[in-house]
Amino acid sequence: MEHWQRGHVHPYVGPTEVALEHIHQVVGTTGPVIPAMGGHIHRIAGISTTDREHSHGYSIYTGPPIPLCGGQHVHQADGMTTVNEEHEHGVQLETGTPEPCTCQGNMYDYGMEGMGESW
Repeated sequence: MEHWQRGHVHPYVGPTEVALEHIHQVVGTTGPVIPAMGGHIHRIAGISTTDREHSHGYSIYTGPPIPLCGGQHVHQADGMTTVNEEHEHGVQLETGTPEPCTCQGNMYDYGMEGMGESW
């Protein structure tokens, strides 16, 4: 694993899916790199915002990196919160990147065609 990868994390923020006519927000920073699937994944975990006098816990693993231009990447996460007040919420989100990706073109223009396998 490259030295720079050991400590890299991603911010994330997103709403839960609607359950019992309300939603929560999940926000935080992923855990560190977990080598997996020929690349790496991250864990997101925490407590949602409070709505209707309750919150939910969550612990979800992201998928592998999705390459962006300029060497950046994001991860998708899909899972469920804990059950509270007799219901749970789905969570589907995409992590952010530490810096905005502002370049034009596609990943093939930047020599990144093999990123999915090597990261």
